[in-house]
Amino acid sequence: MGGRLPDKTTGYRRPNLARMTEMIVFFTEKKKPFKTVMNKLLF
Repeated sequence: MGGRLPDKTTGYRRPNLARMTEMIVFFTEKKKPFKTVMNKLLF
């Protein structure tokens, strides 16, 4: 983040690991993608 702290004026925020985990579980249960497709979905 270039030394900037996350706040509402910069638009940066800390990653939410619980949300990321739920996204991964959702995609693996519904689509069963390969690694490459999973990376594209998460991007």
